[in-house]
Amino acid sequence: MVMEPGSVRPFNEDEALIATFALWAEKDNSDDILIHMTGDNVHFKHITICNNPDSKKYHKLLYRDLKNLLKAHNKWPFGDE
Repeated sequence: MVMEPGSVRPFNEDEALIATFALWAEKDNSDDILIHMTGDNVHFKHITICNNPDSKKYHKLLYRDLKNLLKAHNKWPFGDE
């Protein structure tokens, strides 16, 4: 099965689904680290999670887990940040 952002298939006898998303990290102009997540641009468009606790985009646990996922697959360009 080809994995592309937005690909979906049943999971656990149709009680759930497996969906693929694209993830990447970058710094913005204020040096905050942003983690982007995008899907098929129809049912799941694009969200951004930020490492800045003062930002509306901040979500501590989701940021931590997405960062760990990117790091585990050598896609985290910021060392130990």
